[in-house]
Amino acid sequence: MASFELKSIVFCLIATAAYFLVSLQYGGPAYLADEIGYLNNAAFIAGHHSDGASSYYAGFSLLVSPLFYFFSDSQDVWMGILATNSFMWGATLFLVSLLLRKLQSGAAEWKIILALFVVAMYPAYLAMSGYAFSQTAFAFVFTSAAYSLSYLDSRRSISVLPHALLVGYLCCVHPVGLSVAVASSVAIFVTFWRSRRFLLPAVNAGVIVAVAGAYLGLIRPWMIGEMTPIGGMASLHYQDASLVLRDGISLEQLKMSVGVVAGQAAYLFVATFGFIVAGAAWFVRDAWHSWGALKIDVPEKAPIFRFAIAVFLVLAVVGIIFETRLATLLVRPDRFDHWIYGRYVEPVIALLFGMGLLSRVSRTAVFISALFVVLTGAWLVHVVDATGPLYVMNVPGWWPEFTRLGSSHLSWFVVGAGGIVVASLFHRVMASILILVSFAYCANAQRAWHQNILTHISNPSNIPAFIEENYGSGVCVGFDYLSASLPGLPELARERANMYSFYLFNSPMIRMSPQRWLESCPGPLLTFNGDLDIPGIEYIGRETSSNLYVVAREEERKFLFPDEESGEQYWKDSQSESCLLAGCFHVEGARLHAFHEIGKPSEAGIRTDGRAGYLIYGPYAPLPRGDYILELKGDFGAVDGAKVDIVNGSSTVYAVSALSELLSSDRKKAHLPFSIPDHAQRLEIRILVSEKDDIQLNGYGIDHMAGFANESKPGTGDEPITRFRYGAADLARLPRQIGTMGRSGLRSDGRQGFMFYGPYRKLLAGRYVLQVTGKSDAAAGSWVDVVSGNGERTYLRVPVPAQAGEGSLIHAEFTVDREVPDLEVRAFAGSGDRIVVNEYSVNPVQPSN
Repeated sequence: MASFELKSIVFCLIATAAYFLVSLQYGGPAYLADEIGYLNNAAFIAGHHSDGASSYYAGFSLLVSPLFYFFSDSQDVWMGILATNSFMWGATLFLVSLLLRKLQSGAAEWKIILALFVVAMYPAYLAMSGYAFSQTAFAFVFTSAAYSLSYLDSRRSISVLPHALLVGYLCCVHPVGLSVAVASSVAIFVTFWRSRRFLLPAVNAGVIVAVAGAYLGLIRPWMIGEMTPIGGMASLHYQDASLVLRDGISLEQLKMSVGVVAGQAAYLFVATFGFIVAGAAWFVRDAWHSWGALKIDVPEKAPIFRFAIAVFLVLAVVGIIFETRLATLLVRPDRFDHWIYGRYVEPVIALLFGMGLLSRVSRTAVFISALFVVLTGAWLVHVVDATGPLYVMNVPGWWPEFTRLGSSHLSWFVVGAGGIVVASLFHRVMASILILVSFAYCANAQRAWHQNILTHISNPSNIPAFIEENYGSGVCVGFDYLSASLPGLPELARERANMYSFYLFNSPMIRMSPQRWLESCPGPLLTFNGDLDIPGIEYIGRETSSNLYVVAREEERKFLFPDEESGEQYWKDSQSESCLLAGCFHVEGARLHAFHEIGKPSEAGIRTDGRAGYLIYGPYAPLPRGDYILELKGDFGAVDGAKVDIVNGSSTVYAVSALSELLSSDRKKAHLPFSIPDHAQRLEIRILVSEKDDIQLNGYGIDHMAGFANESKPGTGDEPITRFRYGAADLARLPRQIGTMGRSGLRSDGRQGFMFYGPYRKLLAGRYVLQVTGKSDAAAGSWVDVVSGNGERTYLRVPVPAQAGEGSLIHAEFTVDREVPDLEVRAFAGSGDRIVVNEYSVNPVQPSN
């Protein structure tokens, strides 16, 4: 036995290291509601401010909370979480090996180690080691609870205490801990019912109720209350079970429930190639054979442990499957993975799976399992019409889809049933090799899914580094929670604030109104609102993937901005100030690699490789309504088959053109103008190329271009013009002395000075009209004029109305008697005046009929 334990320890240490090394590729949390919910709880437990209240249970959070206490850097914390996950999976495997040895004492050691290797490679366990999800802790605590049953002693009621405490703790880790608690209570009661020893089951049930009740009734409500921001609401996503009991179950819900319950069971059958059925059958047979001996009053001869663990394991799996459906009974699943959901039940199947790999499988069981899988697929497809996409991380072992052997929902079940039959025909070693190959496919699919989420959704910009460098650690960072409810803001963008609550946990980030931030928070403000009407503030940064702005108090200080423009963030520096609020963005060099189907990546960009497909797509960035121009930069050799389009989602196309029609004369650049009538949530730039195209793409950019009648863009060219217009975004490009930019325009900031001047355009002689739109409040000393020669000659000066609602501020005509080389339009604000300028235009006066 000692020899086996040593081998098992070595194997589990190797598995722990492997889990950790595999997880190192994931540099942070991916799911910004789930994972951040657990991490916020952990930070709060460790004593950090956290107001990201959610309904995610804190059992896993408690286990990782010391990392937030001992480390101040988010990356150190994340490495610690990956290490903790890996250790818990390694410990889980070790306990499984000990249980298999206890229950299958006659099995060869190498067979147990082989079964352990297959279990260790199960895709869900590999995948979960890289997430901050509770499933890792659930698997570890559940397996510990199962192992603790081996110490049951009918003469000592206290012997059940470790098991009861662990099961009670599972109720603090995840809601499905309730099913495990029921399974434990039933298993212990039935085990000691024949010997009439009821004190031990009473102690077990009492401790479970005490631990779970203390958390659910006292600790959890207190944590949610303490972590809810002032004026905000907690993020609670678990369905109220009383609604299910109150409303009852309709026939349609009953049919769907049969589909979901059977779907989860069929998923487990397919994911384990039917061996979970063999494991469950072994435990049921063992329990049946042990039943008659439970009256024996000699502890070492009574099969208490074998019977208790059998009932506990089987009831836990069945209970979690039914509870998963009960929790979503009032909602029809809108994704296919919701019909076959496996992520909640997989943490408790390791021992069943391992035992199945060591047990004989009858042909009858194989036939029934395969038939059940096929009938379940037919029920889901033809009876309840189960449709929708498949989120692979919820069904990580669904190998028929990952191996591409099945192309439709029903074919997945047919192929899965075939896999069960084939695995039963092989020698156990050959079957294990077959399973490991399929698991490798699944693990690769999980890796690609995880990386995709991190790249497209959860990749932080340099906001945390900027705040750390300019404000230091420990300073309050405000988040304008009111801006998260702005209309048109994508849900994924709202969750960016959750993400930064982790990366800024040591600062901390506090949800508050902008007014409260200005009064009490010395650090910057993060907001999705590009039009804050607050004197004395300035926008200094914008995240391109979400339009999350960084706002600071306007004061005499110099910020240290990043040296290189990554395209993920625009800062208020000399190169990108005009893009700060205009919505434009740029992607260059190696950043092009994140979104490509074909091509040869390099540090300079990406080059065609003789294959047809999308050279680039993405970056799924939000972009406000307006007029824009796309600029491509590189070396465009052969482009006869290349096409460029600009889209939002799968149905909205803003522009499409052959690349050959957009090239400059030197074939180094290409330009495509386009307009967005409404806010775009996920803008994509796509270049589709043929096999014969030869393109070296070094970068591309989206810049704002105001709509104006003449051919020239504002501020460019020396040719005389007769009209020009500066929209909200273009005002940022004009020189100014005072004022702050918002997405809708330029605001005065209470100081006296020019809000804008320029653009020093060459204007032909003629009769013109100046149109200024915006609003004003107490603008007693403000005016707008039209001049040339740096103010030596004035063509028009008009006071700004003291009170004017949103709309036209000024509409006035002026005359230019001869061509002017440097026309200026200037807006002056008096001290204390409150003005907003949305845009202005100069147009020739139309002759009357």
